Amino acid sequence: MFLRFLLLSIIALPWRVLADAPYDCHDLKPSYTYDLPDLSSGKQSLLLVEDNEGSQNNPIFLYLKTGSKCKMVLSTWGRGMDFKKSKDGRYPDIVVYWHIGAGKNPPVAHYVWAGDGYVDAELSKSESLNKKALRHFERADIRGAIKLWEQAIALAIIPGLGYTSNTEALNNLGFAYYKLGLKSESDKYFKLARTYMEQSIEVDPRRWVAYLNLGDLFAEWDMPGEAIWHYNKLLDINPNYNRADKIREKIKSLTDKLTTE
Repeated sequence: MFLRFLLLSIIALPWRVLADAPYDCHDLKPSYTYDLPDLSSGKQSLLLVEDNEGSQNNPIFLYLKTGSKCKMVLSTWGRGMDFKKSKDGRYPDIVVYWHIGAGKNPPVAHYVWAGDGYVDAELSKSESLNKKALRHFERADIRGAIKLWEQAIALAIIPGLGYTSNTEALNNLGFAYYKLGLKSESDKYFKLARTYMEQSIEVDPRRWVAYLNLGDLFAEWDMPGEAIWHYNKLLDINPNYNRADKIREKIKSLTDKLTTE
């Protein structure tokens, strides 16, 4: 068995940045305009567009305007946004405030410019730790990888929501505990593996590799019904999986086991 992981999918989640294709921005109604320092390429500005229909956290969009064209460079949720001077002095750092209840200090999320849009500063660090953990895992340093994945998950906690946005690290941490469980035959590690893999799916229900890992875990744990469900879910999400035939063979074997019990 090998470590299965995917790069964090760019999906429509509120903490991810999604750079848009440029389009005419005459329909936008910004609540604030931040003018960028002039360059020879022309005048640019950042347009803040907010949906303030609610009294708590609302959608917040940031557009980069160049001439008459706009491109979305940040999509998130929050109660407010501040522009802070960045190290390069051109594209400001972004601080987004969250509402979590009266009398509580509002948590914040920090975004930095990444060439084509804004990225979550903590998530960027988290993804770097995830890659470092993978290298430890590949050298069979499972416990060292686990420590790094735990740090990666902690760095990417979503303000006000209490869960991490780094679903790849969640799944990988679960897989690492699964490997420890295979080595030690300890239910403790299998339970931890299940917890982290299921958390990965809760945050990103399309993360098919977590269904694959859970299928293997339940098969090893002698829970054929659960294993079959997760294998089928994997094939529903990713029918072109390159080991789909092997998964179907596992499903048949597990189904036969259920019918003879």
